[in-house]
Amino acid sequence: MRQCIFVALSYSAWSEKARWALDHHRVDYREVEHVPLLGTPLLRARVRSPIGRVTVPALVDDGVVYTDSFDIARRADRIGQGERLFPRGMDDAIATWNRSSELILKAGRVLLLEKTLRNPRAMQEALPAQIPRALRPRMLFLAKAGARFLQHKYGASGRDLDAERARIARELVSLREVLDGPEGYVLGNFTYADVAMAVALQVVWPVDNRWLPLGEETRVVWQEPGLAEAFRDLIAWRDRVYDKHR
Repeated sequence: MRQCIFVALSYSAWSEKARWALDHHRVDYREVEHVPLLGTPLLRARVRSPIGRVTVPALVDDGVVYTDSFDIARRADRIGQGERLFPRGMDDAIATWNRSSELILKAGRVLLLEKTLRNPRAMQEALPAQIPRALRPRMLFLAKAGARFLQHKYGASGRDLDAERARIARELVSLREVLDGPEGYVLGNFTYADVAMAVALQVVWPVDNRWLPLGEETRVVWQEPGLAEAFRDLIAWRDRVYDKHR
């Protein structure tokens, strides 16, 4: 039986966007956990990209590699079962909201990496699961190197953190304007636009651990209390979408 290979970071919002689409369509896949920095050579081999930047999530399906959450979701829509996340005639509108989601997540990544570097316990939680708990304090240099690597890879160092928060707020104001209350959907019915924007709120206030498990200190560094207070209604909307559709 055909089975896809899904390479992901368990805690990554980008991986969650793709994973949600795969699960929604009941696509048969095997998830492989990527380890930043250390796992790059193996990732290059899996996605057949010996040079240039490689990222997760990535989906290998029938010999073809898809290396973007949006493209993976589109692929799931074509090969999976159930109600479409990309209804006919709505591709452009969904793509617009996916770009909004990407802006939020990229700004959130800047904040997250900076806060992680200031939190030794969060860095310990970010180490590979194979490292015993007793050894983790001695391996902080590895976690710090991984965070610095990601900052360099994505141009996320030396940024104005308040400007990143303002960028997130602008996108969330736009989301609030189109939702018809806590029961609404971005485009009137449940689509990938709702998936993208619901997951984007992860960088404001993480969703419950039953959906996306995080360590105690990792959860702290994902939180933006000021934004969460300003957009409590959207956090409640996100939680409802997860409860109903995830």
